[in-house]
Amino acid sequence: MKPIADFQPEEEGGIAAKNSNETLLVTHFVTIPERLAAIINALYRLMWPLGCIAMFTVQEDTSMKRVRLTFTISLTLVLVLLLSSAPGAFANPTGPTAVSNDPFERAASYLKTHDVPESALQVPAGMQVIGTGLNNGRDIIVGPDGGLYIAENGSGNPANCEEIFPDFEACVGDTGSVTRIENGVQERIATGLPSWGDSSGFGTSGPAGITWSPREGFYLTIGLGFGLSPDDLAAIDPVGQWFGSVARMNPNGYWNIQADIYDYEATQNPDDGEVDSNPYGLVTIQGRTRVVADAGGNDLLKVNNNGVVSTLTVFPDTLVPAPPFLGLPPGAMIPMQAVPTSVTPGPDNTLYAGQLTGFPFPVGGANVFQVWPNGYTQVKASGFSAIVDITTGPDGSLYVLEFAHDQLACETMGVCDGRLTKVDAGGGKTLLANNLPYPGGVAVANDGTIYLTLFSIFPDFAGGGQVVRLN
Repeated sequence: MKPIADFQPEEEGGIAAKNSNETLLVTHFVTIPERLAAIINALYRLMWPLGCIAMFTVQEDTSMKRVRLTFTISLTLVLVLLLSSAPGAFANPTGPTAVSNDPFERAASYLKTHDVPESALQVPAGMQVIGTGLNNGRDIIVGPDGGLYIAENGSGNPANCEEIFPDFEACVGDTGSVTRIENGVQERIATGLPSWGDSSGFGTSGPAGITWSPREGFYLTIGLGFGLSPDDLAAIDPVGQWFGSVARMNPNGYWNIQADIYDYEATQNPDDGEVDSNPYGLVTIQGRTRVVADAGGNDLLKVNNNGVVSTLTVFPDTLVPAPPFLGLPPGAMIPMQAVPTSVTPGPDNTLYAGQLTGFPFPVGGANVFQVWPNGYTQVKASGFSAIVDITTGPDGSLYVLEFAHDQLACETMGVCDGRLTKVDAGGGKTLLANNLPYPGGVAVANDGTIYLTLFSIFPDFAGGGQVVRLN
């Protein structure tokens, strides 16, 4: 295990107070009885940050911006109660009663409990496997030495689990890591990083994003998820205190914590919504500043060389057509969270940010935004679904990786057919790869060679993830 340096986050005051006594739940403009509203609100606070199924939660002391997409969970809970005895019911009778809102964990849950078609588990033709056995391998970058560096979420610790919700255990451990592949040699150079998930080890949270600085080495985001705080997981294992943070790592794999992203969300709450943080994408700008895509907080945050966090921009909810299965009147619109998962340098000191989107995960509803230093944003490219990573190539082209063409199909049927698309400076799109199984990250070398992580929700003891090179 690599040593953890002592880390004391700066005092920034207490968590911003929420006027929870004035919460009003509305579904299609019909109020819900107060007690039921309180129950559903409590359920919502247990959910993952990547926005999937719950109800509209409207705080009376906020604007429509606070209308959080938490729509289908209550609807789903009702349907589960009504239909649980029917064939093909929504609930898994052997699974946890806590409902995950993380699309990756939900896809992993389906994978664990259903027979996924063999065709969905094959590396597409035209790709060369150059790395295997990744432990929930996600982001990938080309390092300063030309080697590939992969952030691995780890597999939690099945021997160290405690029940955090009824019939649902959190397994916390130090199985997160970083792997390097250089000159045909694969080596795990950093170990002992925080990781947590359920006892299966699939679809965990841990080291998700990775970047490097010429002066300071490597940096990692350490995710969180499930609406938890680091203290919740530290009660299971001391390593839990490091979730929701940015870590610094030297080339030899020694690491320490640089910035507390969860604390910033809890005290500053840039989007004025529920306290919810899941640091995911990460990039270095101007040599000494990191930019974090917080998928839970729906924002981009800057972290300076001293670990001080500030807000670059916030992505508000948008209204999208309600899917027919919700049974709402024709033309009904519901709010959708942005869920930014990735960030990469753009031209003229701007950045590009990719969004996964929250429920209802509309096909073609994910965008890549261009972000200016003053926080102004505009859509650079549209028509994507479930963007999990983006990067820029040596010619300035943008490479967009989608976890699935249809996120709902991925979560409910295990069909996670990811895609890689190249977007040129003029906005033209070229599909480079299709039917990618559970992709997690993309990197482009200076010579234009493209690398991907696949099977990104697989633990190493179940075959693990892979690194492939596009021929």
